[in-house]
Amino acid sequence: MLLMYFIMETLNKDNAIQLSAKILERFASSPASSITLQHIANWNAKLTQEDLNTFADSYYTKTQVNSLVTGIEQYEPVRVSALPTASADTMHKMYFAPTGTGGTYEVYITVTNGESYEHVKVNLSDTYTKAEIDTLVSIFSKTQVVTKTALDISATIDANKLYLWTEPISTLAIAFASETAGIVNEYMIQFTCPSNAATTLTLPNTVRWVNDNPIEPEAGFTYQISVINNLAVFAGWEAASNE
Repeated sequence: MLLMYFIMETLNKDNAIQLSAKILERFASSPASSITLQHIANWNAKLTQEDLNTFADSYYTKTQVNSLVTGIEQYEPVRVSALPTASADTMHKMYFAPTGTGGTYEVYITVTNGESYEHVKVNLSDTYTKAEIDTLVSIFSKTQVVTKTALDISATIDANKLYLWTEPISTLAIAFASETAGIVNEYMIQFTCPSNAATTLTLPNTVRWVNDNPIEPEAGFTYQISVINNLAVFAGWEAASNE
């Protein structure tokens, strides 16, 4: 049955079943377990080398697929209102440009012949909506910085974005947006306490701290907090001295 195993592992399900059925039909008078490569070699209606080459050219093994995926170039997704001029700077970026119809987007990448650059539209079965683009950008793009002010005393933050409070804040309540499955979801904030009082900070009660010692903000300090899988780490810095 080694041959059958090879067939099932190498070909897609439908073709493997068809090919296996042909072989078993030819040797219906023999127990399946007795079918050997020698039987195939002696089969008058045996598969030709051309048949085997056709299957080999049409399908990849799992190892071949993994190798191909590893070699795929990485592209940074960027949503734009209009395509920038194609250049070396736009290489290795995937641009999502609006179609002008129904809030949908088309996808472009930059290609070059070594001398000039041009945008090429990526052929997709459908266009993406803005919500779908937001999801792609949040998964694949570099970490974004979302700025907040002292007026933003509460916020529901997305994963994999740094929420930066640019002004000292006395009270801050943080909630986490839903995670995206299949990737690391890191929730990050940075804030500064007023010079005369500590910030009252509230995070989801599911968050755990190192050694179960939660953060205790101090007046004038700036803090960064990172939470992954509800496990939090933080660091604090005292205001820089003017001396």
